[in-house]
Amino acid sequence: MKAIKLVFFMFILSTMSFGQCYTDSLIVTKKSNGKRIAIPQIKKIKIETKTGEKYKGKFKILDDKLVIESDSIDVNEIEKLTIDFLPGRVAGATILGAATASTIGFGTHGLTSSGWGSLESLGISVLSAVFIPVGTRVLLVSKINYKSKKYSFSFNY
Repeated sequence: MKAIKLVFFMFILSTMSFGQCYTDSLIVTKKSNGKRIAIPQIKKIKIETKTGEKYKGKFKILDDKLVIESDSIDVNEIEKLTIDFLPGRVAGATILGAATASTIGFGTHGLTSSGWGSLESLGISVLSAVFIPVGTRVLLVSKINYKSKKYSFSFNY
């Protein structure tokens, strides 16, 4: 039993230590309060530079520059940085899926059980008609924009 606890403890410890270290990440710092956000190299980003050029894809850090595909961008040239917000995408997909499923499920139940529908299935269908656009909106707007007016960009090695 002690051996099992020891193995479990070592597994948890190693998992936590690997999750804590982001080497070579892009650091976004809010200028007003100094709050920092680390963006690891595995993330897909979209960058707009001060000259108006746009880049999209996974980035790497080489010689104090961001490299997206074969293009290198100086960190001081970033005007706007956009990343996907995963919890927003998950929430939007969940709301959209639940609303669609309830519309189909309760609508079918209402049609088969009481002729052309009951008040319960009508109420669920109305609620679903509200939540489907809400879920779609959350799903589509789940991106975070960092503009150089409010944020500064640097690297963590």
